[in-house]
Amino acid sequence: MVNLKQLFEKAFEEVQCICSEKSNEYMSLYEKEDLLTQCDILINRKCIPLFKEEDIINNFIISASSYSVLRKSFKVNSLQTIKNFDAHFDTNFFNNDIPQYNYKEWTNIVLTWGTKIFYDEFNSLSALQKKFENEYQKGDKSLKRKPKPRIVWTLASGLPIVDKIILTNPYSFIDEYHTISSKHPGQAYKKAKLFSENKRKNQKIVGMSTTLVCDFFKNIGLGYFVKIDVHMKDIIGDLSFKKLNDKELFILSWLISKEVDIEPFFHNYARIRFSSNP
Repeated sequence: MVNLKQLFEKAFEEVQCICSEKSNEYMSLYEKEDLLTQCDILINRKCIPLFKEEDIINNFIISASSYSVLRKSFKVNSLQTIKNFDAHFDTNFFNNDIPQYNYKEWTNIVLTWGTKIFYDEFNSLSALQKKFENEYQKGDKSLKRKPKPRIVWTLASGLPIVDKIILTNPYSFIDEYHTISSKHPGQAYKKAKLFSENKRKNQKIVGMSTTLVCDFFKNIGLGYFVKIDVHMKDIIGDLSFKKLNDKELFILSWLISKEVDIEPFFHNYARIRFSSNP
């Protein structure tokens, strides 16, 4: 019988070899430091919770931008590449450093981008979101298809939810969601789904699926949240005798992780960061 834990431990040993090989390649100082940071996260099993407002928002921006169409357009796939937004919106908010903007500052950025899309001024994210809803209902379906309006709509609808649910008390949020996700995968998935869309409270992050919410949660330190993307579906699908829905895939991946005593964050992280064909 296959020993899953041994397989995963072997995979982490291979990651160490990859790190050593890549660090000898021609790289900038920043690239080498970043590579060593990524390896340290994996090798030492570091899934560090983030409590700082700027860090939480930055990671929300990254996950919100990771939908395939947006990722290909903006190429915002790391904290260091958030600056790529400037070229697309003809703005000058970011330099070569990781942004350290709080909720109020990000609100102003999104409102500025909204003005560039609609050629109108907005005094709040709710007003901008209402504009999106009205224009979409009038028949402008491109607002969800085109990258620029889509990401602005996602941020206009999502940032207030991040603020309300997480930023008001990030310590309480991390504690509650870690406790649930480390013990009850079904309840954890439900939490992520409600974060994406809560019909009872009439709140929805437009263009951000439960999968991307799980990605956001794991990136701020909630290691038991599994990002069920197409790659994970292929891997888990090979282990199953039937086609599973996203919730079932989430739970199965969680159970496998429990079996090998490794949080889902780490085997997902290793695949994404160090696979030659992620």
